[in-house]
Amino acid sequence: TYTFSNLPTGKYLMAEMSTIQKGDNTNSEESSTTSSDASSSQNTETTAASASDVIADPADPFLINLPTQYKNDDGTYSYNYNVNVYPKNGTLDIHKAVQHLGNQDHTAAIGETETWIISPSVPHDIARAKEYAITDPIDSRLTYTKGQEIAVKPAGTDGSPIDGAQALTAGTDYTVTEPDDSNDATLSISFSEAGRKALSDAGAKRVYISYTTVINTSVIDKDFGTAIPNKAQLHYTNFYGNTITMESETPEVHTGAIEVSKVSSSDAKTVLEGATFAVYASKEDAAANKNPLELLSKDGKKQKEVVTDKSGKAYFYGLAYGPKATLSEKAGVQEGAAATDTSVSTTYYLRELKAPSGYQANNNVIEVKLDASNNAVAVVTVPNTPKTPTTPNKPQNQTPATPTPNNPLSNIIPKTGQSPFILAGVLACAAVATIYLVRSRKRKEQDAQ
Repeated sequence: TYTFSNLPTGKYLMAEMSTIQKGDNTNSEESSTTSSDASSSQNTETTAASASDVIADPADPFLINLPTQYKNDDGTYSYNYNVNVYPKNGTLDIHKAVQHLGNQDHTAAIGETETWIISPSVPHDIARAKEYAITDPIDSRLTYTKGQEIAVKPAGTDGSPIDGAQALTAGTDYTVTEPDDSNDATLSISFSEAGRKALSDAGAKRVYISYTTVINTSVIDKDFGTAIPNKAQLHYTNFYGNTITMESETPEVHTGAIEVSKVSSSDAKTVLEGATFAVYASKEDAAANKNPLELLSKDGKKQKEVVTDKSGKAYFYGLAYGPKATLSEKAGVQEGAAATDTSVSTTYYLRELKAPSGYQANNNVIEVKLDASNNAVAVVTVPNTPKTPTTPNKPQNQTPATPTPNNPLSNIIPKTGQSPFILAGVLACAAVATIYLVRSRKRKEQDAQ
């Protein structure tokens, strides 16, 4: 606040020669007052801005009459010699969002593209400004694709690009310094004098800036399940050399995981190594074992199937969960619940493809709901039933048969109970054979004499 005392009557041109910053409501000695037709001395109080505002530019010059005339309720006129005036300064702010203007939460899979939008205000004296630049430190869990085309467009009050306005040109209207190790992974966009003039000529109230990143595999080892923030800064130096640095909100992106714990159904303390699992987006795909999702295992490798380790664990990292924000350049996109809302979940389907050795396969399709609770990690315990061992049949005890002596007559001697005629025939044959052998022997003896 500043008070001009003992001014003569007349018409005055009020012009602010400098600016103040946030929280500074002290008197300004750099304002000037030019009088014409002054004839008496009175007081004028000027308030540049409230202490809660951030002043970017001086207020536009204006004329004021001293005294000022006003009409009474009865129709007569009176004059005010103690005049309060409230000049409006150009204020400054910067907003940041993900996917579309105003959105602060988004969910994505590892490797999936997310779009970040920066929306700084444009002071009305931007053409005369000495500096207008954006810096944006990129979280280590996000990967910025170098050489990408960044959108930089004049925008209206709501942040949407102005229809028909020409986009600014890299290298002419602004320069880009891409994030790397030499600048602490900070993306910088600095507007040249030509770029600042282009914004002024386009009547821009804000600037629409967008670029993309992807969630990288380092998210597995660095506070997995926590939000990945991304905040930008605006650096502005006006014509008078006043420098202001403003920070945006902190939009976030999230990703989740499924942890499988494999145990024996007979003893939950017995963990099972060697079971193979896959994750699917639909129950139908899981039942048919088609279109398994390619996700990250604990060692950061992309694969569609994961095998339980010695601790009986299998991990699937990089699953989007909750509502996904709509990608749009326009303001006013209405979203439902944020990705941090634990009442909104995303359903995936888990299936065991191979049982551990010595256990029966578990062919159930398991529904898994993933949300922001428990650091976005869904823990699923899958039991297996041990196989029942089979016992071979024992041979029955048998008494070995007694061998029969080799008797050449056994086949011709009738057994007890057989016909007596058979026995007589056998004896007759034996007698004939005996007579034949005796005669043959005598004949040989006679021939020998």
